[in-house]
Amino acid sequence: MPVTIHRLEVCVALSTKPILPVLLLASALVPTSTSTRAQPQREAEPIGVSGYVLVPDGTPISAGQVGIRSPGISGASTSIERTGRFRLVPNMAGAYQLSVSVPDLAPYRVSVNVPSSRTLRLPVIHLPRHRQE
Repeated sequence: MPVTIHRLEVCVALSTKPILPVLLLASALVPTSTSTRAQPQREAEPIGVSGYVLVPDGTPISAGQVGIRSPGISGASTSIERTGRFRLVPNMAGAYQLSVSVPDLAPYRVSVNVPSSRTLRLPVIHLPRHRQE
């Protein structure tokens, strides 16, 4: 590539014609990126809700259910993975009530708005133990 540009520069120096077309051609030959690899295309992220459920000391919860419900819209539910992670995929975007149910731990509920273009990542949910009376 530099050899070609050098030859263009020599032609420009010896030519009596306007040099603008030659300069435009030379700039078109200079690469604009140092990477010649094709960049992978990111797939569109599916709609949904994801997050982690932990006990207050930071231990992942490995048993329980997470569900989302909304009047007039069918909901979804899933089991919490052993890492404490969950992911729900509702049928459509919109406002939902998310609930977490784990044996021996206090229930958790929160309103969420599932966007139409991506997954909503919730902050880590810390579930306290039921109070002994």
